[in-house]
Amino acid sequence: MKRRFVICGVLFVFVLASAACDLTMGGQATPAASAPAGSPTATTDTPLPTEATPTVAPSSDTATRIQFQPGATMAVVQGTVPAGGMTRYVLTVLAGQTLSLALRVPQREAVLAVWGADGTVLLSDHVGATHWSWPVPTTQDYAIDVKSMSSADAAYTLEVTIPASPAPNPQPGVKRIQFQAGSASATEYGRVAANQADHYVLRAQGGQTMTVNVVPSQGQAILIIWGQDGTVLISDHVGAAQWSGLLPTTQDYFIDVRAVGGATVEYMLQVSIPPGPNPTPVTRRIQFPLGGTTATEQGTTAGGQMDVWSLRAMAGQAMTVNVSAQGDNVILVIWGQDGTVLISDHAEARDWSGTLPSTQDYYIGLKPYTGATSSYILTVTIPPVG
Repeated sequence: MKRRFVICGVLFVFVLASAACDLTMGGQATPAASAPAGSPTATTDTPLPTEATPTVAPSSDTATRIQFQPGATMAVVQGTVPAGGMTRYVLTVLAGQTLSLALRVPQREAVLAVWGADGTVLLSDHVGATHWSWPVPTTQDYAIDVKSMSSADAAYTLEVTIPASPAPNPQPGVKRIQFQAGSASATEYGRVAANQADHYVLRAQGGQTMTVNVVPSQGQAILIIWGQDGTVLISDHVGAAQWSGLLPTTQDYFIDVRAVGGATVEYMLQVSIPPGPNPTPVTRRIQFPLGGTTATEQGTTAGGQMDVWSLRAMAGQAMTVNVSAQGDNVILVIWGQDGTVLISDHAEARDWSGTLPSTQDYYIGLKPYTGATSSYILTVTIPPVG
């Protein structure tokens, strides 16, 4: 009995430790107590398949960043995905923009997967899709995976399309950029709230080169530039902070500074438009009446081209120039024979007054503001020195 008791005692302790069942001293099993009615019971369900959610945010170290050309709405990349492997691309898309993808690959040897830096899966690879289009929910980097479904390497072409955001109509909050007389650049300072934009406008001539640069002191900002006629020079999905190029036509151009990255941005905006090459003008000479200090000339900007007058003046003399035309459609351009610009066309001025820097010939250009033929009256005053 003692031996049996010891053995059963050992068994009794062991079974309690393993929590498998409840034994009596005699070694017989008794049913475990059932749970009271209404008590919660643990159940084990068969696991359901889940979408593969990436655990690593898109990184430039593991992904190729897709670049759009200025003004373009589509980028095309080509490559070869290894058998059973994956090739990753990344690009920044703004909230609400529609991202469209088309993967050209023979016999569906590869499929697409799309997900955001915050882990949001927009398109799972189990869908088996080679085409996809959808507005993205937030502004961030998005990864595009080309995943192999073949036991052999597969060559592919990937087309990525993001239509540009519609060019907004000029709003009352648009600030016109003004160039100082004789200056080829202007600087503006601003502060824009997260995911908002400051709006600027300026007038420039077709064929001029405009350079725009936004320099944030804190945060991140991008540029959007378009013409009054709707021509987009650089769209928001390029994600650029600098732009330089030839302007296609004479018109107003709009510049948006947009804050990205979810933070308020303080910035400096620099706009530079050097004057066009100094013409070798066919000019008419301004004649002052004997003993007079003021001359008046009349003319027409034939064919919408600039009319040019010239005169000789001495260093230190004060010169005042005024042009009047119907509808204020004519602006002034004034420069010296040595190339010194006293006032450029993008100053959009109809009056100028200043002290002449050197003794030489000076040219006064009368330029139509809209490119149309315009009649004008030009008045020039140069009082004698002393």
